[in-house]
Amino acid sequence: MELVFKTNDYLLAWYLLFKPSTDTEFQKIKLKLWKNYTEEYKKIEKDNVKIMQDTDNFIPNNDLIYDKIFETDYFKKYKTKTDKNMFMLREAYDINKKVIDKELKDILKHKIRNIYEVIVMYPELNISEYVKNNPKKVIVWGRKEDEEDALGSVFKILYTALKYELSDLKISRENILSSIIDMIITNELQSRLLNKSCYEEGFKKLLEIKHTLYPYFLMYLGIIEKEELLKRSKYDNIKFDVKVIENGLAKIDIKEFITFCDENYQYLIH
Repeated sequence: MELVFKTNDYLLAWYLLFKPSTDTEFQKIKLKLWKNYTEEYKKIEKDNVKIMQDTDNFIPNNDLIYDKIFETDYFKKYKTKTDKNMFMLREAYDINKKVIDKELKDILKHKIRNIYEVIVMYPELNISEYVKNNPKKVIVWGRKEDEEDALGSVFKILYTALKYELSDLKISRENILSSIIDMIITNELQSRLLNKSCYEEGFKKLLEIKHTLYPYFLMYLGIIEKEELLKRSKYDNIKFDVKVIENGLAKIDIKEFITFCDENYQYLIH
């Protein structure tokens, strides 16, 4: 899996136009545009999907609203902050890319060859989105915490990309998929990169499911000796009672493991 960080002026303008504004003065500009050019404003309402489908070659059918926004000092200010955010995220990813690729391939047991375009937004917009059925793998990203912890945001982008990658899996429990992806990226991958256990991090609402799946995830990773399982349990500060060692889990890939957990969840919780 490769992340390519970019910015896109049309997409930035679209999100500034259609998402809640953090600046009251810019909100006034939007309201004035809506009042004076209502029909033109309505016509670009679904442009975000069109832009994501062809980020490099998008040309609007009507560029009046975009041009009005591009002319403002506010857009120039937001674009400068967006560019800075993009360079920070790109640098954090590039520095760690080789290790991320190596460890992710080891955890997933195969290499993801898709390239994901990460279109970075103004961080105050707090956006994390993608179009599920888009053949062009595009993630729109811009969050307040990017400045404080760029590498932490890279992990969250990887979580989003992996969820995108595995979205075609036919499973009955969506929260199992989310829990396993959280363990892969937020817990296991992050632990390996930072050389410390990160298993207390992640989505709190998934904690119970993750603790249920945790010993089986370790077996999937190839930790199948009882002594090693207990040693790892102590390291991650997650207690569990090892009654049955599922040796076969070490021989399957991530999609098969997710399917196994989905189909056998009632058995696993007992």
